[in-house]
Amino acid sequence: MKSYFPHYYEFHQDDWETFEELARTVSVDVKTGRKTVEFNPEKFRQEGDFIISNDEGRLHLCFSDDEVVRVPEGVKAIAPSAFHKDLCPNVRHIILSDTVVGIAQYAICGCSVEELTINNKYIYISDSAFDWCSSLRVIHHISERVTIHVKEDEGRCARPVRFERMESSGIEDDSDFDPDDLPF
Repeated sequence: MKSYFPHYYEFHQDDWETFEELARTVSVDVKTGRKTVEFNPEKFRQEGDFIISNDEGRLHLCFSDDEVVRVPEGVKAIAPSAFHKDLCPNVRHIILSDTVVGIAQYAICGCSVEELTINNKYIYISDSAFDWCSSLRVIHHISERVTIHVKEDEGRCARPVRFERMESSGIEDDSDFDPDDLPF
C-alpha cells in the first residue's frame, strides 16, 4: 500500500513552524514605515507584501497594511495563517488570482476580512479555511458567477446562508455550481 502524500494545498506538519519563524521576523523599517520580513531566499521569495515558497508556490505570509489585497499570479495555494489578523490587520477584501488552486485550513484567520474573491473554478477549500474569521460576510466565486453570503457560526466559523447569481454578462450560463459541494 502506498503511503498518503498530502497535496501542497493541504496542511503540512511544518506549516505552524514556518508561520512562526516568518512572523517572528516581521519588523517595521524606521525610514519607510513599511513592514519587512527576514527569510531564507533559498526557500522563499517576496512579492510585494507576500512571502511565497519557491518550491511549491504556497503563500505563507501576507503582511500588508492595505484594505484590499490581491494575491499575485503564480501563487498556487494559501498556507495556514497566511492571512493572520496580527500581520495584516487592515485587510477587508482578499482577491485570489486564478492560479490559486487551494486554501488550507485556518488560512484566513483575521477578524477584519469581510470579503473574498475567488477566480478559479476548481479551487479546493479546506473545511476549516475560514475558521476564526467571524467577520467574513461575502465570497464572490467569479468563474461560477455566484456570490455566497456567509455568517458567523458558533462564534468562529463562516457558514453559507444564501447564494445569489451574479448578473449575466451575455455569455451562455454553463455553470454547474452546486451549493452542496461547498466544503464549509
